[in-house]
Amino acid sequence: MSSADGESVFGRGKTFRGKGVDDSWKKIQERTFTNWANDRLRGNLKVAKRQLKTLEEDLKDGQLLIELVNRLAATEDAQSTQGGKAEGPRGPKSIEKWDKNPRGKLQCLENIGMALHFCELHNIKLVNIGRGDIYDGNMKLILGLLWTLIGKYQIKISGKGITTKKAMIGWINTVIPEYEVSNFNTDWNDGRAVCGMVDRIRPGLCPNHFALERSHGLENCRLGMDLSEQHLDIPKVLTPEDLNNPEVDDLSIMTYLSYFCQPYNAVLLQWIRQKIPHRGIKNLSSDWNNGINLGALTESCFPGICSDWEAMDPSNAIKNNERMIALIKERLGINCPVSAAELADPKNDEIVVATYLHHFRNAKLHNSPEQFSLLMPPRQAAAPLYRRPSPSKCK
Repeated sequence: MSSADGESVFGRGKTFRGKGVDDSWKKIQERTFTNWANDRLRGNLKVAKRQLKTLEEDLKDGQLLIELVNRLAATEDAQSTQGGKAEGPRGPKSIEKWDKNPRGKLQCLENIGMALHFCELHNIKLVNIGRGDIYDGNMKLILGLLWTLIGKYQIKISGKGITTKKAMIGWINTVIPEYEVSNFNTDWNDGRAVCGMVDRIRPGLCPNHFALERSHGLENCRLGMDLSEQHLDIPKVLTPEDLNNPEVDDLSIMTYLSYFCQPYNAVLLQWIRQKIPHRGIKNLSSDWNNGINLGALTESCFPGICSDWEAMDPSNAIKNNERMIALIKERLGINCPVSAAELADPKNDEIVVATYLHHFRNAKLHNSPEQFSLLMPPRQAAAPLYRRPSPSKCK
């Protein structure tokens, strides 16, 4: 089974490592996905009323799967309402009735079928998986289903225009560009990048992250994950030992790192609101569809280069985005990771928009700061450069 955007269910294995590789990564992925599911089942409780222990057995009667998709859909609905996102047609809010005491295979299959149908009603693409696969404990397909749920509800990526992995790599490298992250396995084994993520969200928690000894990888992993749990409320769905393991798979690390999106994006959103308070920005997705807020932010950060942003017609979203994307590339050296049409989509991906907007915080003008007119075609510009921070000491 593959995810909707074509990525492998198992993010690391013989395809990536060659024949004869240790299958310990499969166990890591199973533990990580189980921990993620239990975290989402827990909600605001310290411990979930019912927890998954073994995926093969505990999903077999369909009850915990129903509870999981209900919880995920409810959380998404609450976040969309709070963020003022423009949503299209949605599926039912929850599965209200199911067999809570299934005594035979038929009842179990009916429960599983309801959960899978609920996913389809919420536009979750299920590939090559049926209710019998879950009942029979097909681990590969079960993990594939969980990864699909993680992609939609945790990472919140649609796969339109950009893959989950590429979107996350782009986002990570805007947060900690000094690490030049290119993968979700070996680049994380020494723990320094996780410490860097923590310090970028809460400056001062671990300011010397880049100078930490690579040979002390496990110690660094523990430090970063402890700080994340204590200060950012990020659960250890992945253990420090697994993060330090060279055989760890991509999807396990991506699942863990996805928890950093919410606290980091909250910091970014606060900064944007301070720059353009009059725009009433509520989110990092649909509020950026028509290019007008992009123009307002550009003018606020660099007065004079887009002073006529208010003249843009909100009904010409794609045209506005084309002009703003071109201007921002020319004058600030910032490349948009998606097309103007994809940015105009009300269901665009928050992680992609956040990646784009983050660059404004450290951007510098290219060329002279003369007035830009929306009627004038901008020129090509070079990509921005980054500098590594000087090391200091962790607290």
